[in-house]
Amino acid sequence: MPAGPLLDITLTDGQFDEVYLPHWICTAVDPTIFEKFAVLHSDNDGVSVENVPEVTPSHVKLPHTDFSARGVLTRIKRWAGFLVSLKCKVFIYKTKKAFLTLHVYLIPSDPALEAELQKTTSLLGYERIMKSYPQGALEMDDQFNLKTDVDGATISPKVFKLTYEDWDPNFFEVFIKKPGEEFTLILENASGPVWSCDIRRGDYSGSGSFVPEMRTYDDELLRVRTDFMERVSAEVTSQLLDDLLGVDLNDGEKDAIAEGKMIPTHRARALIDTVRRKGPEASRRMIFHFERRDRTLHALLGLPSVPHL
Repeated sequence: MPAGPLLDITLTDGQFDEVYLPHWICTAVDPTIFEKFAVLHSDNDGVSVENVPEVTPSHVKLPHTDFSARGVLTRIKRWAGFLVSLKCKVFIYKTKKAFLTLHVYLIPSDPALEAELQKTTSLLGYERIMKSYPQGALEMDDQFNLKTDVDGATISPKVFKLTYEDWDPNFFEVFIKKPGEEFTLILENASGPVWSCDIRRGDYSGSGSFVPEMRTYDDELLRVRTDFMERVSAEVTSQLLDDLLGVDLNDGEKDAIAEGKMIPTHRARALIDTVRRKGPEASRRMIFHFERRDRTLHALLGLPSVPHL
């Protein structure tokens, strides 16, 4: 199990006397955990695991260490079945979706993972809401749930398992139509709350005039119309025609779009325009089915997540 960041270490001159490699394991919970540390090396000869003679609450010590010129990968491993407590952080991002939609990440305190997360969310145009981190340590593989005191809020998944993922970590999605002036997020495990924070209007709206409930679903389809018609696949367009048939599209409308528009982009444009003209409810159902059919493009377009039909 990884318990510290991967480090690429290159020595350009001289030699190492001692090397201290950082870790994020909480050593105060069980003193015997000091015996469980090791370091993973990768060099020209392959991969090897080395025991460590000394462990501090924040680092492992390697005396008189020689590293290859190509660098080193370092990971601290644990014995199978041994419970490990981690220093963790909570990252909160406001997405560009309609209404207030937050992505809440619970991850180990790994600088490389934090940097990758920041890079990914920046590309999507998300804004980080700075809040304090959990105090103490959390147990690896423990299960958590996130709650809020806002009526009508939707949070998914219901249960979150704390694991180490070196890229694309999972997250809670919090969807709130009318957040009000202030609300609270609470992270719990089976023993009770382990972290909480207050989210205020100024945290997610710099102007203080955020009114997400005024944005309608047909407005959202109009906003993404060009990108949708250029990027959606012909297969997804066909699936959406089937999904909407009988509720928002009749047989004639479906045939006119599917058979009358031979170019895929024209077919996608006819679909989104037809549905949007039918109003917010029809647009809401299309967005719901679109997220089911192509979650990646749905997220890239910044469309709202529709909890249910």
